[in-house]
This record gives sequence, structure tokens and C-alpha cells, in this order.
Amino acid sequence: MRTATCIGCRCTDFHACQGEDGPCSWLAVDYGAGLGVCSGCPDQLKRWQAGERSVLMLVAKITREGESTPFFIESNDMASFPLLLDVEPGDKFAVEWLEMSSNDFEALPQFEQVRLARQWLAECQAAAAAEKNGLTDQARVHQAEGARIAAAVAAAGYEVTHLAQFL
Repeated sequence: MRTATCIGCRCTDFHACQGEDGPCSWLAVDYGAGLGVCSGCPDQLKRWQAGERSVLMLVAKITREGESTPFFIESNDMASFPLLLDVEPGDKFAVEWLEMSSNDFEALPQFEQVRLARQWLAECQAAAAAEKNGLTDQARVHQAEGARIAAAVAAAGYEVTHLAQFL
């Protein structure tokens, strides 16, 4: 049996959230998508009815003192914070907690290199498929676009092949 996760609080069929009346139940559920809205999150029903199916996340907006560009990290990943930002003794940070949909989180500018790595991988796959079908000119177009994307990722300080292994 497939389980569902609440788009509001992330409870599931096997780990229900608790309200005054006991464990929650589904107000709306789509087992095919594995998502729903539980009775503990009735305020999320409007999002659901509008077609929004991304799960809400608790996200830390972290800004280093003296800098204006924040870094966003999911609350569950806070242990990796010192590894992501090169924290030095004496550094000061402002932290603001936000509720954000997973779609909005993944659309943040800090993940641009990941989006580019996905495009690069698609171009590599398209080039391979074109070559397999004897479409040499088409394969070259995809290879050139892949090289352009790899250069953009490298300019941001990342290696596209390293990022692609996590996709």
C-alpha cells in the first residue's frame, strides 16, 4: 500500500500528527501522488484545492554579518551548515525561520547550478540518443549546448559531473 504525506506538517499514514481529538485523518488525499492534507492542517486545504502539491518546509534564511546575500537551508540540514558556508570562529549570522514550499526552496538562486546540471544531463542524454539514431548534426548541437552549460557551472565554481551524480 502506498502512503501519503501531508503537504502542511509532513505527517504520514503511519506517523499521524496529534490534535485535541487524537490522531489526524485525511481531509484530502491523493495516494497516487503520495500527498494529502490532514485534519491538523485545514489551512492547507486552499493550497490543495488550488492545485499546489508541494510540501511545506521549515527553512533557515541565514545571512552572514556584513553580507547581503542570504543562504537558505532546510531545518533538517542545519548540522551541515558549517560545511556549506566556511564558518570561522567569531563569525556572526542572522537567522530567520521561514515556512517555504519545496518548489519555492528548489527555485532559490543558490540552486541555479543544480538546475543547470539537470539541463546538462538532459543535453548529454539527447546527444547520445541522436548519435545512436545516426543524427550526427543534432548530436553536435546537443553536445555544444552541454559544453556551454558545463562552462556556466564551472564559472560558478562547480563541476557539472560532480553535481550530476546526485541528480
